[in-house]
Amino acid sequence: MAAPRSGGDGPCHWPLPHRRGEPAAHLVGVAFVRRRPGAGNEHRFHLRGGADDLGRRHRRLARGRSPRESLRARPDRLRGARRTGARRAGEPRRVDRRQPGGAPRRRSLGRADLRLRRRALLRPGPHRPAGVEAAPAGAAAPRRRHRRDERRRGHLAVTRVLRSALFVPANRESWVAKAVASGTDSVILDLEDAVPVDQKVASRELARQGVLELADAGVHAQVRVNGWDTGLTAEDVRGVLTGELPAEQQPEILLPKVRAADDLLRLGRFLRVLEGELGLQIGAVRTPLGLETAEAMRAAYDILRACPRAELFFLAAGAGGDASRSVGYVWSKQGTETLYLRSKAVLDSRAAGIAYPMVSSWWEIADLEGLERDARLNRSLGFRGMVVMHPSHVPVVNRVFTPSEEELAHARGLVEAFERAERDGRAAVVYDGDMIDRAMAESARQLLDFAASLDR
Repeated sequence: MAAPRSGGDGPCHWPLPHRRGEPAAHLVGVAFVRRRPGAGNEHRFHLRGGADDLGRRHRRLARGRSPRESLRARPDRLRGARRTGARRAGEPRRVDRRQPGGAPRRRSLGRADLRLRRRALLRPGPHRPAGVEAAPAGAAAPRRRHRRDERRRGHLAVTRVLRSALFVPANRESWVAKAVASGTDSVILDLEDAVPVDQKVASRELARQGVLELADAGVHAQVRVNGWDTGLTAEDVRGVLTGELPAEQQPEILLPKVRAADDLLRLGRFLRVLEGELGLQIGAVRTPLGLETAEAMRAAYDILRACPRAELFFLAAGAGGDASRSVGYVWSKQGTETLYLRSKAVLDSRAAGIAYPMVSSWWEIADLEGLERDARLNRSLGFRGMVVMHPSHVPVVNRVFTPSEEELAHARGLVEAFERAERDGRAAVVYDGDMIDRAMAESARQLLDFAASLDR
């Protein structure tokens, strides 16, 4: 066989002798493939089909052209060749006539880009056609404000401070007044587990009346609706929201058994429609995140970051409920089996910008001493409140999560000592036997702010 023929700066080729006018049998099913730069100076051969699959390039080779001559003759056949009409090097980019000001043409949108584009199109603005999601006639499009932007900058979203939240079955109309009398900061009207199946539809109106009663009493209201798998969620939400209340008194919608961010985002899309119908600002109705499933506990941070309506947060860590069944732990009064879950929940929520995470971890009604020990453990871990099941638990929880006078006096003195040191040109000072600096002063200010918010 002849020696390989050099092609100058290109790859080397073996000559391909054959008789003119006869099919090149040795080329049948052989394709010459360009190598990547630096990948080597030889051609790779790939077997394809039989003689019937011989392509145009192979027919030219059969008429006597070498591989290099064939490729040079038709550079448009090269793999990766420039597309017809594509921009040459140095040419200005074409503009898209659909873009204002002749902006450069955008690249093709992938699946993720399309999702972001759909979200952008849902925002109020002149690009969105009038409809149920548009602003009321004669009013300016509401400015969408979410705490998610603050969370991205590393700030904590300081919303309503809740030391306690009390579950009340929505079908027990008389229990709402008892809940208000207990002194709870929030009432969760339950349309899910606490209501029999045959009473769920009728309980919607009772829940709506309960929301109005709580608004009159100045108590924060939440409504736990039925999950998406029941087919009742949309009507539950529609039944409890009312145009009789301003945005700040609308109940928050608690969706049970959340597993992923899509569950809350789907609820948010539906709420946009209802907010448009009721004339509320987009985003006025919040959707707290309750961790009741193993999937949500594992992905809590990602869910909170993806759902700007989720400004309240609580972990379910009680006995015999959805959480214990999903995770598989066996509840005890010591709480060691859920210590990791509690710690992770605090870390995820604070990292996502939730300033006041809550936990539901004690369901024994009569053991108030055990409740107080559990509440103090939760506060030491970083929780700022608890979700409880009985009115007798509310005073204990409120007392534990309210800073004492001794704590507040120590915090005030610490801040004053640090501020004096700053005026004297120092960044650290000894206070009450401890060396304090700016970080400790900031923690003391947060405690004072928390106490002040309880009096509002």
